[in-house]
Formats: sequence, C-alpha cells, structure tokens
Amino acid sequence: LISVITERVLRDNGIFDLVELTLKKNYHISIDQVLDYPENLKLVLFSIAGNNYHEIIYNMKNLFGTSASQNPASKFLQILDHSKFDHV
Repeated sequence: LISVITERVLRDNGIFDLVELTLKKNYHISIDQVLDYPENLKLVLFSIAGNNYHEIIYNMKNLFGTSASQNPASKFLQILDHSKFDHV
C-alpha cells in the first residue's frame, strides 16, 4: 500500500520517473523499497520537489486516509513529515 500510494502521488506530481531514477542511482533502491528506506526517499523528494515537498507529503497523507495512523504507514509518514533535514 505504501509504495502504491507513493507512486501515485509522485506520478500525479510528474516526478515519479526522476525520483525512481535518483533512488536507483544514489541508493540502489526502488519505490517498492521505500518503506524500508524512508530517509532516502525523504532526501530525494526534498532535493527534487523543493518547496512542493510538504504538499507531496500532505497528498500522501490524504490518500492513506485512516490507515495513516496505523503502523507501518504512521512511522513512514512521520519520518517523511519531520521538517528537519540534517543531510540536505
């Protein structure tokens, strides 16, 4: 569910291919693996989406709906939504 929602939001924002390519190039992972590596997705999204980053996370939360409060979705979204970017 997490990778499906992530892919949908990224496609809706026109950045799926670039995010997928960057994840593969920099971290050797795909969208299907972002549940295990949310920090990597966070860095890639922020570098690509810039000011639109928080809007993308907001859209993900909306698509998750009530399941956003359940683990592992809750932990995943919490990591992505944390506003501190130590590595950027």
